[in-house]
Amino acid sequence: AYSPLGSPESPWAEVCGKQLTPLLNHPELEKIAGKLGRTVAQVLIRFHVQRGVVTLPKSVLTEQLTENINVFDFSIEGDDMAVIIGLNRNRRYIVPLLDRGEGGIVLKDIDHRHYPFKNDGTKPAAVN
Repeated sequence: AYSPLGSPESPWAEVCGKQLTPLLNHPELEKIAGKLGRTVAQVLIRFHVQRGVVTLPKSVLTEQLTENINVFDFSIEGDDMAVIIGLNRNRRYIVPLLDRGEGGIVLKDIDHRHYPFKNDGTKPAAVN
């Protein structure tokens, strides 16, 4: 997962004129983190790891790096996993673009043989 903790200060944090709730401040995630005695960041990283998704959280702070790696001694139970999955908006917020000059701006991976990387054959919402 690229940017698994969200990117609240990025331009895509606003959708249709509405500011998205930053994941690190989301009330449902705060509730789960409190119940588990973890931080929201740890819950988000564990969520992805538990689903078998490679997760690349970014940090340069020693405290956060240590926190980010300490996600292998707990698990998120079914009800809480369902809550987190329910936060999905089926939208990609970080969509790499490529400027092809006269060819215009296109999705970076649009020519990849496995694009759009979904089993159902639909395009990501960002390009519909």
